[in-house]
Parts: sequence; structure tokens; C-alpha cells
Amino acid sequence: GNLKNENQKEINLEISEVNLSKLLPEIKHFKFKGIANGDLKLIQDKGVYKPLAKIELANFSINDRYLGLFKLDIEGDGALNNLMLNSSIENKNIKSLNT
Repeated sequence: GNLKNENQKEINLEISEVNLSKLLPEIKHFKFKGIANGDLKLIQDKGVYKPLAKIELANFSINDRYLGLFKLDIEGDGALNNLMLNSSIENKNIKSLNT
């Protein structure tokens, strides 16, 4: 990332081929599997913070039920009060989910 000065920063995090079980805590009654890839950013400009993320989970499954490719895009407002989420699951064998 870039740290231009105290009021302007851009922090970048790249996720590449990370097992989902390494990113999520254990959750009772749920077993998540998949391979995570993506980018996360936090941009600060004069006290306004804007989080951004674009994440894909290949071979995504819950409780050993294969779902497919899960895509998630996140964009936050400058006040960090609201997040806009766009997600989809792609699988040739089941109907798609888009939210």
C-alpha cells in the first residue's frame, strides 16, 4: 500500500490460494471449505475511510455440500456505516444465487 501522509493512506492485502479454514474461526454446526483468492483495500483520504474487497472462493462447500464458485464484492461508504455487498454462486448443476 501507500502511506502518503497521516491523512492519506491506501492499505492493500492480497489473498492467494488460501484454504478457507485458515481464514474463518470454527463455527458450531457449519463446516466451510474452499480456496480463497482476492484483494482487500482500505483507503483513507482526509478522515474518510473506504473499505473495498473482491473475493472469490473456488470449490466452495458448506457441510460437505459442494456449491461452486462463490464471488463477493464489498464496498463501504466513507463513514464506515454501510457496506454494499454483491455476491453470487456459480455452479453448472444448480440454479445461481445473486444477492
